[in-house]
Amino acid sequence: MQGRSRELSRRFLLAGLALAILFSGGLPSGAQPVNSGEGFLVVVLLKTQIQIDRAKADIEAIDLQLKANELIIQDAERKLAIALETNNAQAGLGPGNDLRSARAARAKLKKTRSGLEEVRARAETTDAIVRNKLVPGQRLEADSLIIGMVSPDSGNAVVLKKDGKRIALKRGKPGFLESGDEVLAGSAGHDEVQVLDGRGMILLGARSRLKVEEDNPQEQVLRIAQGKLYAALDWPEDLERTFRGMSETSDEALNVILKKYQSLDRSEIMRLFGRNLKILIPAGVCTLRGKRIGIEIKNEGATEISMFEGTGEVSDPRDEKHLLVGENSVTVVTKDGISEPQRIGRIDKWWEKKD
Repeated sequence: MQGRSRELSRRFLLAGLALAILFSGGLPSGAQPVNSGEGFLVVVLLKTQIQIDRAKADIEAIDLQLKANELIIQDAERKLAIALETNNAQAGLGPGNDLRSARAARAKLKKTRSGLEEVRARAETTDAIVRNKLVPGQRLEADSLIIGMVSPDSGNAVVLKKDGKRIALKRGKPGFLESGDEVLAGSAGHDEVQVLDGRGMILLGARSRLKVEEDNPQEQVLRIAQGKLYAALDWPEDLERTFRGMSETSDEALNVILKKYQSLDRSEIMRLFGRNLKILIPAGVCTLRGKRIGIEIKNEGATEISMFEGTGEVSDPRDEKHLLVGENSVTVVTKDGISEPQRIGRIDKWWEKKD
């Protein structure tokens, strides 16, 4: 009942904000007010589109490098063939070295290109799924409770719905999250979750558990019960530039939705997308005010919090002790208290490692 009241309060607040924007002339004539589920999907769509564009540009740049590399290989092979024909071993040393270096560079470029193709393919899958959710426009009443999404390439993850239903995700199929849902990461690889109105990306380590505890106008509250996570957030101010850079699509219904967000000014973006992210851990609470953080639950519930960029505030469950963790600092939280932050030493960047 309490959760129901909170959800109704959130809807009334968002409706009030949308009306204020509408009467102030912030939205195009005839446009519908924004809603939270729609806003989440729009931000995910735009971030995905940026990912696709960057991957395409990087692939084009690598293709140019591969063409130049191929010319070097051909020239080295030609010189090496001449040296062999004339039995001039000395003349073949330089071209031989050039050929080995160029072939090694080609192999590296092709590997990088293959990785970019995978990134683009995953992003295009997400793009198609989110567009399908947004395009109907009128269907978003049912989707307005969407506050998170497990990436469609997280094939080993399981979503435990708040009603007890268990959904085993398959590759190509995302898991949309509502308040009270929990994500169980698979035993291999990393599972990606989009949160905080699309501004936040969380990578879960193997066998980690992440639950969406609460979603209100001030903050989104997540709980990590076991395992580890890496979180990267965008500043809400960055969304203004993202919205301004939106281009029209071939779908008119989608264009109507996107134009609503294109017309928002910075203050409106802050009101709609400027919430904090709070992460509950076994023996405390971490409120994120930075952009990148790592959290790992170790033995007996001890939790290591590493702040890579920005700051975070850590407090005990009773909210009696508060500690600010600065950039490039790490602290450990146990049932006995919170350690003083120390400079981060050697970092195991598990989130960047391939399966």
